[in-house]
Amino acid sequence: MLAKNHGHIVSINSLLGMMGIAGATDYCASKFGALGLHEALSLEVSRASRNGVFLTTVHPFQVDTDMFTGVATRLVRPPMYAVT
Repeated sequence: MLAKNHGHIVSINSLLGMMGIAGATDYCASKFGALGLHEALSLEVSRASRNGVFLTTVHPFQVDTDMFTGVATRLVRPPMYAVT
């Protein structure tokens, strides 16, 4: 991508990569790592003056699955995003 100055990298992350919550330490750490990778790569692309290479990171809220049973965040899920 850098050689051709063309491309787009999309990282799927999580809001939990921006904060820590009890009961999901490993998940938060891995998502924080993904965010750090994205930020560092963005800086490298910028410093290489490659304006045709784009980076996007997506941070959805936690999905209501068994993985998060008993885990509560300080954020309140808006009703329109409630999983039923």
